[in-house]
Amino acid sequence: MTLIAYDPVAQGGAFIAALEAAGVSVTLTPAGLMVSDAAAAATIAGDAAAILAQAQAQAVAAVNAAETAAIAAGYTYSGKVIETDAASQANIAAQSLAALASTVSPSTNPWNTGFYWVCADGSQLPLATASAMLTLGSAIGAYVSAVILYAASLRAAIATATSLSAVAAIVAALDTGWPGAS
Repeated sequence: MTLIAYDPVAQGGAFIAALEAAGVSVTLTPAGLMVSDAAAAATIAGDAAAILAQAQAQAVAAVNAAETAAIAAGYTYSGKVIETDAASQANIAAQSLAALASTVSPSTNPWNTGFYWVCADGSQLPLATASAMLTLGSAIGAYVSAVILYAASLRAAIATATSLSAVAAIVAALDTGWPGAS
């Protein structure tokens, strides 16, 4: 029998079950696992690491898809859904820049008091002042940033997960926690 390292959090009971299924005799000790075939145990441990890496890659892909969906869903502002896809973000940024120019130099860059934003449903959101446009732009920027940072935190948690159950728990919670989605 050979003593090998065993981390119940990282490897879990599935590791022991896989060893036993492969015909390896296993005894759990406070110092680790006593195994009858160290080579088989190392192979199975390597397979477990590859399986964890594959699960992590699939979980990151799921987070990326959820991030894209959260941004594509838009943001509810003043009771209306504002589109937040990449093209809409660029339009909002451009109009916010025009609003900033109007704020800095209203005589040279007057704000159109009849200006409105066309919402996701085609309705109009009146933005009669440059300040109103800047507020919208700021809210959209904060929303998109929050979504990106939340997704980054999930990807970091997946990268540091040491077990399939930890990865599965992150994936199972993907429908919750996203900032301000409409």
